[in-house]
Amino acid sequence: IESMRSVGNTDVYASLEAARTVREDPARPVLAVLVTDARPTAGVIGSSDIIEGFTRQNKGWVSVFSVGGGKKVNRFLIDLLSYRNRGESLVVPEATDIPAALARWAKELDRPVLSDLTYRLSGYNTADIFPNSLTHLFLDRPLVIYGRVDPNENIAAIQILGRAGTQQLDMGFPLDATKALPGNASIRDRWAWQKVYHLIGNYIQAQSPALLQQIRDHARLYHLVVPYGYGEGVPAE
Repeated sequence: IESMRSVGNTDVYASLEAARTVREDPARPVLAVLVTDARPTAGVIGSSDIIEGFTRQNKGWVSVFSVGGGKKVNRFLIDLLSYRNRGESLVVPEATDIPAALARWAKELDRPVLSDLTYRLSGYNTADIFPNSLTHLFLDRPLVIYGRVDPNENIAAIQILGRAGTQQLDMGFPLDATKALPGNASIRDRWAWQKVYHLIGNYIQAQSPALLQQIRDHARLYHLVVPYGYGEGVPAE
């Protein structure tokens, strides 16, 4: 890294494509940490084009964990790119905070336990459960799934399936809504963001008027400032 020199261009898509050339090793997941202001000036420039193009080619193989710093970061690009590729984004207030953000990812992603996770829920309607595509399971990082359920559906279970090397393993947990701790506005807001990410991802794939209306209705209901929103968002590109 010390030998690298800035040449003034940002080609996010080419960097991501380079990550996909890493040779597959069944014993370990492939992780990419993208450090960027997410404002490309070379190659593929459109945010939606980068998100959809890479996601379609990647098919969840490379997990993208992003770091952005400063007040001009294009959050739309790094949030959606990470969300749709088994990762998460961190945006810090100043560029000088980036080393601490990288140290956090280094600690949390150091010890993978299960990769290529999927999950199954019984007893609940899964239409409002997010994300659909999970990150890998790491020893030092919580695995979080957000959902809304009918309070009358009290008994359920969740099964997490994943790969450890060449082995397929699973974990099962009972879920009893009657024993759940009270929620708060923070949980509600995080669920609302998860759903809008899901809707925007679908809209990037198929730009239908019905999906656009869903995004706007959801953003209005939960007061989210998003691209494609109801007048408070910023342009997607």
